Amino acid sequence: MIIVHWYFSPNQLPMVTERLMEVRGLFSVMYPDKSFLLNMSEFNVTERSASSHQELTEMIGAMLKAKTDISSFPGSSTGS
Repeated sequence: MIIVHWYFSPNQLPMVTERLMEVRGLFSVMYPDKSFLLNMSEFNVTERSASSHQELTEMIGAMLKAKTDISSFPGSSTGS
C-alpha cells in the first residue's frame, strides 16, 4: 500500500491528479511484479478560508481522477 499525506495549498490543486499518478507509476516501475493500493490517509488545506470547503471538494475530485483506492475524509470545519 502506498500511503500519501498531503496538506495542500489552493495553488497545488491543479497538480494533484498528475502527482498521485506519478507516485503510483514510480512504484510500478520500482516493483513491477507487485500491485499497490493508493491510500490518501491524510489530506486537508494548509490555510483555512471561506473557500476551504470548495478546495477540499476539488481535492476529492482530483483523487478520484487519480484512481485513489482508499481515503479518509478530514473534518469539515474551516476554523474561521
